[in-house]
Amino acid sequence: MFLLDDSAHHTNHKDVWPDYQKALKATIISQSRFLDDTVALERQHRNWKIRLEVDYRTLDKHNPPFTRMRCRYKTLDNFVFRIYEEGWLGIIGKVLGAQDLTIGNTKFDEKFIIKSNHHKIQDLLTNSSVKTSLLSISHQVNFQFRIVDNSSIFMDGLPDGVHELYMEMDGIILNFKTIKTMFELFIEVMDLLEKLGTAVDEKIEF
Repeated sequence: MFLLDDSAHHTNHKDVWPDYQKALKATIISQSRFLDDTVALERQHRNWKIRLEVDYRTLDKHNPPFTRMRCRYKTLDNFVFRIYEEGWLGIIGKVLGAQDLTIGNTKFDEKFIIKSNHHKIQDLLTNSSVKTSLLSISHQVNFQFRIVDNSSIFMDGLPDGVHELYMEMDGIILNFKTIKTMFELFIEVMDLLEKLGTAVDEKIEF
């Protein structure tokens, strides 16, 4: 056991994440990815499962790992969005029918590129907790944050009528405060998506 702010002395999430689970109200999930045993952190919020995991873009692991957080939900509409910084180098893909947007917050608009196909993105990003969390995470890592459907080039297995709230960043995220903020962001956004008539509070498995 080590202090929650002591992750700088560790390099492997399998050594760090298990010690976070109690503080995050999460559980450790054992996973097998490309012949490698690993772990994920999963938190239940209402009927939704929010999962943090490490993955690779290729089977041979020649590319560096990336960290992703995701939450699947039954959707009532086609609302999607993508938020990322100018320097993001990961897989972007297309957001069908999306337009470049601003929200009228200079600090936020200068920091992020915002694309969406629906005015609900304005309702989402006027929430102060959501803006604060995204800015806080961006001070630590470069990321993309989005809703994806099964039209995405890397979401072939997503069932019809199911979307996924998704955040991705390069490398392996070990910092407790960053991970805590990510979980808090997902909880806030999922609750808002339900209030906006997009998400259904229903159990969807990964």
